[in-house]
Formats: sequence, structure tokens, C-alpha cells
Amino acid sequence: MTQILRYINDLYTVYTNLFVYDTAGTILAVSNPEEQARGGAQLHEEWVPQTLGLSNSQAYSVSKFEPTHLYGGKLTYIYGAVITEPNSNKVCGGIGVVFDSAPQFESMLKDSLPQDEFGEPKKGLVGFFLNRKGCILSSSSEDWKPGNYLKLPDVYLKSPNGEGNTGIWELNGKYFAVGSRVSVGYREFKCGDRYHNDVIAVTLAPLANAAPLEEQNQRTECSFRYDNENSSNSNDTVEVATFYVGEKTLGFQTKFVCGAVTKEGLTTISGSNKLLAGKIAYEGKAVPVISLGELTQESGTPHKSQKIIVIESDRGRIGLLVDGLGKIPLLSRDAVDFNASLLDESDKYTEGVVMPKDCSDHSQLIVLLDANRLGSYTTSKKDCSFWQINPGVKPVATNAVASG
Repeated sequence: MTQILRYINDLYTVYTNLFVYDTAGTILAVSNPEEQARGGAQLHEEWVPQTLGLSNSQAYSVSKFEPTHLYGGKLTYIYGAVITEPNSNKVCGGIGVVFDSAPQFESMLKDSLPQDEFGEPKKGLVGFFLNRKGCILSSSSEDWKPGNYLKLPDVYLKSPNGEGNTGIWELNGKYFAVGSRVSVGYREFKCGDRYHNDVIAVTLAPLANAAPLEEQNQRTECSFRYDNENSSNSNDTVEVATFYVGEKTLGFQTKFVCGAVTKEGLTTISGSNKLLAGKIAYEGKAVPVISLGELTQESGTPHKSQKIIVIESDRGRIGLLVDGLGKIPLLSRDAVDFNASLLDESDKYTEGVVMPKDCSDHSQLIVLLDANRLGSYTTSKKDCSFWQINPGVKPVATNAVASG
């Protein structure tokens, strides 16, 4: 048995060890010469009875991704199959295959990242393999260890097999462009063999530093008042009304903004979609208000400084509950990156980003939202049928933006 196992293992070097055990879970032979002392040892892991309970020798089992003494205490998968008697389905033992997860995953991650002229991953890029719960199977960075959790939004963790998403995400005080893709299987494996253990490949590309939350809470608020002295009719400039949601800095082009009010008078709607914070009276009409905290998954303890921004979309007026108001810089259009490849394909409500080096009034990246896309997205959500849509309403002129 030892000779046969060694012969097989020499052909498949992605495994550190192959071992055979009997129906009592006693190891009888191993392929790795350094593991010979395991002969006679008793296996007590839960995958042993699971493997021995397989119906035939063509079926297989897989352990959880967890630390094991069979891999030096590190995390890995152990694959198993039963051994049956000749010309019979009677089980007489099992075979275990120890996947060499650390170097194999590391190699796959390195190959998947964009490389520089020396064949090394470009500086700052980080790759991950995760499971559906966000548990790290492998990381290209020493800062994130296998077994730790990466708290990615559900839009990445719950994508269908073979599909993925892109977006912008804040992690540990930095903004990253995120790209993800969910495994679809290899040939018949994990497709038609009833084994489900999806792996999500994620790449992070650094964009900019994010200001600490405590600094954001201390930011000086200013009203949404259009400054005619700073206005420009040039097509080369764009004016951005900024605001804060959690640790994110967001904004709209001021041509979409009607004004901003306090959240006093906000009336909640029982049984509505969780995105809907309620309705508020604005200029004699009831305007639906959505929670941007819920929409961007930045919801937390409500800020005392919360305000409601009223915007004009082609679906009508919409109120947005935000944590605080920022400044309204007049920017060169070149300062705004309208590259859709950096934006989240799943939500369809972002327009572009403003990098901090191009905006002296902000120390972090600004995500620019599109009012029309936001209106279409939110009104398509379930339980939003009570929204009063007035497609005939014309957008408010830029110089008519009301003060907060």
C-alpha cells in the first residue's frame, strides 16, 4: 500500500500526503515518508464516518476548511473516498488525500493578479479566496490570514456561480476598487456531483485613504446653497454637492439637488421596504425618503446631525437620509472619473468618482451618485409601489438650489 500511495502522490504533487485507513479509522499506510509515524494512529475527525458511509467508490467526501494535525495544524481540505472489496460494494476502508492548500492557493492568487514588468503582482494589489461566509481560504497579503473573515458586502458574497461584481469598498481606513467572481466548478466537479462549496475570488486595488469616522463626525457642516459667484457655464467644470454616509463620502452634481432639510417631520411607513425611511413634506408635496445607509450597507447608529437631501430625478423627487452635509466644490470635469468599470454593476446608481488629489476640500475619495439611476433603482424595489412618481416634473435649475 505504501508503494502504491507514493507512486500516486509523485504524480499529483498538489497533495502533501495520501493515507489509507480501515473501517475503525486506523491509519494503515501513508505516502509521505515524513509521515510514516502516523501508521497505527486512530482518526476521530467527523469526515471519517462520513467517508465510510459513502455508497460506492466513485463518490467522495470533503472535510471542512479547518486546521488539522494531518497538515501541521494549518487549514486545508481533506478529500476522501471508500475502498471496497473486489467485485463488491462492501466497504473495507477509506483513503484520505491532504490538499497542500497554502502554496497551491498562493500560486493561483499570484497568477490571477495583474503583474509588473518583473512578473510580480503590481504594488498594492491584494487577492483573496473566500467562502460564502467571507472566511479567508487564502490571501496574497500577510495582513490577512487564512481563517480570518473579510466582511465584504453581500453583493459580493451572494453572487450566483460564475458571476461577479465590481465596486468601491472601504477597508481598514482605505478605499479599494473591488472585483469578484464566484466559482462555477471544474468539469463535473462541484457542478453535478452534489458537493457545494463555492469559492469567491476577490481582488482589491487601492484608491485612496479614508478619513477616520471620528474625524467625519467632527466635520463642519454647510448648507446646500448654490454660490452664483463660483458658478460657471463651461462644459469643462462640474459642481458637486457632497455629504457623508457612515464612513463614505458621496455626492451629486448640483443640477440634481433641490435642497436639504432636517429630518423633523419624517413620517415612517409601516410594512415598507427597509430602504424607505418614510415620507416628508417638501414644498407642499409628500416626498419619499430612502435611507442611503441601508442602500450602501453603511447603516449603524443614527447620527444626531442626520439631514435629508431632496434630489430631482426623472422618476420624480426623492429624499435621501444622510449622516451629514459637506462642501460644494466646483471641479474640473477632468477631476471626475466616469469610468464605469470601477463602479458596482449590481446597483446601477453610481456615476463616477472624484479622487482626493483633485478636490482640495476633501481628504478622501468621493463617490458620485446619479440621480436618475438612483430613482430607477429604488422605485424598482419591492414595496415601493406607494411612491408618487411625477415624470412630468422638470429638473430644478442649478441656480435655484434651496438653502439647507
